Amino acid sequence: MTPTFRIVSFGLAVVVWAAAGPASAQTRIRYDNGWLFDGGHAYGALAQDRGCFAREKLEVTMDRGMGSSDTLSKLAAGAYDVGEADFNTTAQFAATHPESGVVVIFVISDGSPASVMALKGHGIEKPQDLVGKSIADPVGEAARVLFPAFAAANNFDPGAVNWISIAANLREQLLAQSRTDAIVGHVFVMRTGLSRLGIKPQDTVALRYADWGVDIFGPSLVTTHAWAEAHRQAATSFVRCIAEALKIEIADPRGAVAAVKARNSMLEDELEVEAQKFSDTLVLTDNVRKNGLSYVTRERLDRTLKQLSEALGVAMPPADRVWTERYLPPAAELKVADPPSAR
Repeated sequence: MTPTFRIVSFGLAVVVWAAAGPASAQTRIRYDNGWLFDGGHAYGALAQDRGCFAREKLEVTMDRGMGSSDTLSKLAAGAYDVGEADFNTTAQFAATHPESGVVVIFVISDGSPASVMALKGHGIEKPQDLVGKSIADPVGEAARVLFPAFAAANNFDPGAVNWISIAANLREQLLAQSRTDAIVGHVFVMRTGLSRLGIKPQDTVALRYADWGVDIFGPSLVTTHAWAEAHRQAATSFVRCIAEALKIEIADPRGAVAAVKARNSMLEDELEVEAQKFSDTLVLTDNVRKNGLSYVTRERLDRTLKQLSEALGVAMPPADRVWTERYLPPAAELKVADPPSAR
């Protein structure tokens, strides 16, 4: 059996945790939420509202994010301590900015939501149909960064599409108005945005990268090696709270939406509940059901980094510079049950 990072580094993690000693009265953490406070990004709000941060003696301030690349840049600059960013964008950032020291300490979504979305009847049914077409998305958004890997897996030139660089709030609007042939991003964020504009899910075509040869991780908690090493117990406590929040939102999607709606009053309950339920399918994969949250084998990690390196033309750093299990809580705390509706 191939050993996992968890098994290999568990003893190390215990030693590090014990050596860190008791936390100070309050450890202040500045957290970048990665995107809007919405149904797909409820865990930080839940961890705060349900009291886990306070219980773990963490004083957490949270701000909405502007996409993975923006979050990573802010972490590298020291503007935030922890943030949510796409795993694969983080790997690329670590490769191109080795001085940044960014590292994933917890995988939130075992499956990636990165997708291409188009309207039915516009000639896009498979990846190769994108050749010569226009795609709108913000610069640095995770699915756009990963597009070369998607193109490589499906045997077409990533340069054969025409990118339209836009502000994040215009993406779905341009597609609804047929001012672009396609958009890329988190599949349910896009679907929810289009629903608000009157475009029904059955009238769209979604090409999820994971269904077309790119089996990659999704949103993750990211910090820097320097911050985590200086705040060992706080890093583990923060991960513990997010893991606890993920289990709460899987069991109670409506409660999760209520937490983020308190921070974003523009949300529509039913759409966000559906977004929450969809996001949970990316979290609660067969791998997670069997092994627990943030269970990463060396084999899958190496395969992911190799695929990214070949597609992006970038030499990836050593795996332990991209991902560490050192700050995970005990494996028993990462076990998660199916939601009540699935039992």
